[in-house]
Amino acid sequence: MVICIKKILCLLIFFFLFDLSHIDSNSYKRLIYNTDDIYNKDYYSIYFIDTDTFELREAFSILDLEILSFIVEDEKYYARNLDILENNFLKNKSIDEVLYYMEHGIKVEEVNVVCSINEIMKLESMVDIY
Repeated sequence: MVICIKKILCLLIFFFLFDLSHIDSNSYKRLIYNTDDIYNKDYYSIYFIDTDTFELREAFSILDLEILSFIVEDEKYYARNLDILENNFLKNKSIDEVLYYMEHGIKVEEVNVVCSINEIMKLESMVDIY
């Protein structure tokens, strides 16, 4: 009984000492960029938090992004825009699945783009990204 109490006490001490409540398992997805030169174009992988094609279509129509590929359901789709992505993704789906995705949108996990940091900052204000 004493050993159990010691273990629990140690766990609580470590929890507060090392701030374990703020451990982020998706830290590799965080987009870190330098705001000193926001107009320099570069390659970026942008991870989204629960974002579908409807939200992205609205955001991408405003922004100047050169899209290289999308990741949907852990599969990479080489598409330059959302229309091509939808065609490639829905190509081998059943009628029920196609109707579902047309109604609710396709959840996009990641997009690989070439753009400036200024465009990423604009995108960050429109949709949730890591």
